[in-house]
Amino acid sequence: MAAQIEVNKNLKSLHSFGIEVFTKYFAIFHSLEDLQEILILIDQKKILHKFVLGGGTNVLFTKPFAGIILQNKIVGYKIVDENKENILLEIGAGSNWSAFVDYCVQKNWYGIENLSLIPGTVGAAPIQNIGAYGTEFKDCCSYVIGYDLEINKVRKIDHKDCHFSYRNSIFKSNLKDTFIITQVGVRLSKKNLLNISYPGIQHELKKMNIETPNLISLSQAIKNIRNAKLPNPLEIGNAGSFFKNPIIDSNQLKYIQSKIPNIQSYIQENGNFKISAAALIENGGWKNYKNNQVGCYEKQCLVLINLGKATGEEVLELANNIIESVYQQFKVKLEPEVNIINC
Repeated sequence: MAAQIEVNKNLKSLHSFGIEVFTKYFAIFHSLEDLQEILILIDQKKILHKFVLGGGTNVLFTKPFAGIILQNKIVGYKIVDENKENILLEIGAGSNWSAFVDYCVQKNWYGIENLSLIPGTVGAAPIQNIGAYGTEFKDCCSYVIGYDLEINKVRKIDHKDCHFSYRNSIFKSNLKDTFIITQVGVRLSKKNLLNISYPGIQHELKKMNIETPNLISLSQAIKNIRNAKLPNPLEIGNAGSFFKNPIIDSNQLKYIQSKIPNIQSYIQENGNFKISAAALIENGGWKNYKNNQVGCYEKQCLVLINLGKATGEEVLELANNIIESVYQQFKVKLEPEVNIINC
């Protein structure tokens, strides 16, 4: 079927905040050929703004989108290389991330089990360098393939050139809006290498009466933890953790410890410290906050929620109020983890 562009598309069901917002143009691509056809139509129509939407689980639209939303539906997995120790898989960027993790767990392939139940698509994983419970996507990424809009060619970018850092990558900086990810290469281990160092994992495994975890029990423990503190977007509109955990220097840490003595800190490779954004927000007085149609989730104040009929502007206003409040009290400026779209 030839590529098609829809007009005036309601995005409410296509992003996890569940906010009613429209895009002027909308198209789905299931293959590279689809994408190339759509890009020709975009040029013909002189559409200026493009945004690639995966699962819509890490995005906030604050106003109607004036350009075209491209939804990536390139799916499927294939084995590229395999030996006794590891396996290299290539995954379509439109594939569901959580389903892919489950598949790997069932196959006894190690490396991404701590990223179980993270919502969204595989293509979002390198952009955001998704991470949870002691694991980041950069730990397993081999390469990223995508269509470079600047040169109108497919490019393969090796791990070392992805410039991964905390919740960041080249795809959020130098290549933002110019590189559409189509496939991702992930290398996993066949060795029993479980990461259970995160205290919450050990606590959950104990609750499950698991003394010697395997891939399946560890993945289930991660799912239990996430389900206990994060709302289901089908029931309550949200995009998961709205803010990044701040990374601060030792002087900032001492100042914060003077106000929150029991705050946990994790030393980083550069000597700075990562601290909990949730702890700052909660101690800043935002726990259980609700105002009209927006609020902070009762089990995790790091999660901003749509109480039913919120607008993107209302969610953003709450986020900005929290940022200002935390800065005034703790001299730390929170940064959104969610991708805020305002054009």
